[in-house]
Amino acid sequence: MASAQKRHMAYGIVLAISFLVILVLMFSPIFPKTVAGEPQNGLQWADEMFNQLAKGSSYFIPKVVKSNEKFIGKMFAVSINLGKPEDKPGDGEKRAERASKLFTVNEGAKVEVKGAELKIEGDLGKVLSAALRDSETMYRNEGEKIKAMYGTVMKTEDEKQMFRQW
Repeated sequence: MASAQKRHMAYGIVLAISFLVILVLMFSPIFPKTVAGEPQNGLQWADEMFNQLAKGSSYFIPKVVKSNEKFIGKMFAVSINLGKPEDKPGDGEKRAERASKLFTVNEGAKVEVKGAELKIEGDLGKVLSAALRDSETMYRNEGEKIKAMYGTVMKTEDEKQMFRQW
């Protein structure tokens, strides 16, 4: 009986030591350097690797930009009610005001705002090009460009709030 416990104890010690060695290695900056040339530990390397895999498999913007060329010059007219039944008074109007900026700042569309209703007329290809440009900007985590382009309707808004209007 004592020999069985010694064997289990030896396994436990070996596994504990191997765990500690791996833990020390994971927090050591021995992994490949970042693109900027900075050293990184195992957790940073794994996080960066996952981000590259996740973003790389979902990056279709250039393909969509190319397919958008057939819509340039095609005119459209649409009326959208941005109010929701659960809105507080004024929420739909604020949403419509934010959304109108997307079309007034970019070429290709005229916008009329009446309460929570947005009437848009313009060139579908140009509007889609602007949306794709903004998508590329947000994909690259350059939200400050979105803020600079559209400004804000309310001081509490950020670039993600503005981008959601697309």
